[in-house]
Amino acid sequence: MKMFNEINISRLVKYIFVILIISIAQNVSAQQVPMSNNYYTNQFIYNPSQIGAYSFTQTFFQVRKQWVGIEGAPETYLFSIDGTINSEKVGMGALLYNDVTGIIGRTAAYGAYRYRLRIHDEHIVDLGISAGFLQNKIYFDKIRSDDPSENLLQNEEKRSTFDANVGVSYQYRNLQIGIASLQLFDNNLYYETSDNLQSVNYKLIRHFIGSVSYQQQISRDFRIDPQLLIKDVQGMPLQFDVATYLNWRDLAWFGINYQYNYGVSFSLGGVIHDRYVVNYSYDLPTGNIANYTDGAHEFLIGIRFFKSKSSSQTDKIRNKDLNQLKNFTQEQFEEIDRLTDENKELKEKVDSTYKDVQYQKEEIKKLKEIYKKDEDQISRVIEKYKVSIQELDSMDFSESSEEKQFYVVIGAYLNIQDAKFFQKVMEREVGLETKVVQRDDGKYFFVYTRDFNKDKESKKEIKREFRLLKRLNLNEYINGNVWIYNAKENE
Repeated sequence: MKMFNEINISRLVKYIFVILIISIAQNVSAQQVPMSNNYYTNQFIYNPSQIGAYSFTQTFFQVRKQWVGIEGAPETYLFSIDGTINSEKVGMGALLYNDVTGIIGRTAAYGAYRYRLRIHDEHIVDLGISAGFLQNKIYFDKIRSDDPSENLLQNEEKRSTFDANVGVSYQYRNLQIGIASLQLFDNNLYYETSDNLQSVNYKLIRHFIGSVSYQQQISRDFRIDPQLLIKDVQGMPLQFDVATYLNWRDLAWFGINYQYNYGVSFSLGGVIHDRYVVNYSYDLPTGNIANYTDGAHEFLIGIRFFKSKSSSQTDKIRNKDLNQLKNFTQEQFEEIDRLTDENKELKEKVDSTYKDVQYQKEEIKKLKEIYKKDEDQISRVIEKYKVSIQELDSMDFSESSEEKQFYVVIGAYLNIQDAKFFQKVMEREVGLETKVVQRDDGKYFFVYTRDFNKDKESKKEIKREFRLLKRLNLNEYINGNVWIYNAKENE
């Protein structure tokens, strides 16, 4: 009797140990459905209302290796196919996966159906359901025991059940919102001990997954696609993923995804020859687990099947047109806002320019007043010191001199302030750079463009500069027109 009690106690301890292991296995990953970073590429993974999103049929194969370097870490293999019928109003698909985490494994196969309600041209509601069979496995042979005779369950134990998932999504322009319930029935799976005296209960917990995504065009070829994924599992803390993708013409994309209480993932993918889809994702975990693992790797390959040989190009054009139409109204609003801002800026510039023009007119008016005030005296000065072209031609330039003697003058003033003011106006109005020379007697200030020595080449250059300034028609600003000043005259 004592020996019998010891055996029963020993078996009871083992039984409790098994229950603890199963409980831990259910809670380690905080969710029972397979984890994936490919929701951006294949939304069928978490929401059956997303099947048949395109006019072609597409199929995907995914492999995920999580927590590389840790024995018993999750491994997932997933295959899906989906497409549309009845002018995209109805979508159908299938999904199969095999997922192993520690001593817990599961294989599932679902068929899916989606129906579209177009409430308005811009408001679309999709309703989806997937149903099938799920087989849950517990690999008791992975639990090591010093005494094999004390194993409560032998090798691999399987239990199957009917399972279903439902989802709904709403789309308005570039905004998409979805919610799904996975493992809808909260099924219980029972594993009996080898002596049929006790059983182990494994519960399929219902999951709720919500998603929000938006497409923001930033240029003709590029757009930004932010995405939020929220996961709620009974008895577990709320999980959420925040991701942003840079998309180039739906042919290539790069994404960064922050996963709360887990880490950061990076994704890179694209479409080859309009038919083949590839995507790679790498997880960089944070926290204590980062010390024990090299992260996670996830690969996706896909193929698109078009309705005819020419459908690939046709669908490409149509999808591009649809995307342009979806973005058209939004772009119009953005363009209106942009034009409004530009109009405001333009008005400010016009007002500023008007003030500048008025100020410039005032300066020109002031310049004319200065000339009018000193006109008689300045005219006498110009007549006294100017050299005509005929006089210049008759001068003997055979004897060279290094000293500056001739100046092509465009303005004469009685003080340096007026001369400098004239320089400023000329540079602003006609872009003419000038200098100021003062008579040796200190009474007059001449504004000139070029000065010359007395040599054989100077005569020709002086005449060329004189004619050039004449062509500029500076009469509006010049007090006395263009003239040649001979600094050696009347010394």
